[in-house]
Amino acid sequence: MSLISNERQFVDSVYSTFKGCDSPKVVYRRVNLATKGFEDVWQVWWSGALPPKMEVDLILAFEDVYCEINEALLVGIEVKYFKLNKKGRITPNFYEGLQQALAYALFGFDGISLWHVFHSDLSDETVRSYSQAMQRLINDFKLPMFYLATRLAAQGDIIRLQYFAPTYRDEAVGLDHVAQWMKHYFMDKERRNPMRQDREVQWRRSSIKALLQIPV
Repeated sequence: MSLISNERQFVDSVYSTFKGCDSPKVVYRRVNLATKGFEDVWQVWWSGALPPKMEVDLILAFEDVYCEINEALLVGIEVKYFKLNKKGRITPNFYEGLQQALAYALFGFDGISLWHVFHSDLSDETVRSYSQAMQRLINDFKLPMFYLATRLAAQGDIIRLQYFAPTYRDEAVGLDHVAQWMKHYFMDKERRNPMRQDREVQWRRSSIKALLQIPV
């Protein structure tokens, strides 16, 4: 039995693992953009209607060596957890999280990521069928998104994962290389959010930076 049984526990565990690491510089969890803090920052600096409201599961802030917009490289991550329900069916659907991740583009995240996490009880065949379907959608539509599909390993006191996407790894390993994997992926500017140069989107990005107290 996996030590992590739901999405919230997984997000908390990833946050605890990444917090204090040199890369990413900082990490945030469950950032609610419907809070008064975000609205206050927006209303002080920008005119017009407030942007759509949503919650971001994880935000990783790296140093952008290109300083394309400024020194921060912001990656928004949508997490979805898959397991068997009481009726023996897998929930949620394979395409869950795609719409939320795409919506992150409106807020100026440099990188967008969708992370599907599968319970340790689910078979290789099941995880492959779900992850391959999602990966096909992302690749064929050329969506600028880093897709990660992992299954929890039922061992040890720390998170160990078997990777199914973007590449398959037979052995279960830790989270150590996930952040670097994402950073390296978005170092390619062609993989970044195509809306990031839009003026209003950059306003929203500035509001998020102010809310998260990112000084660069």
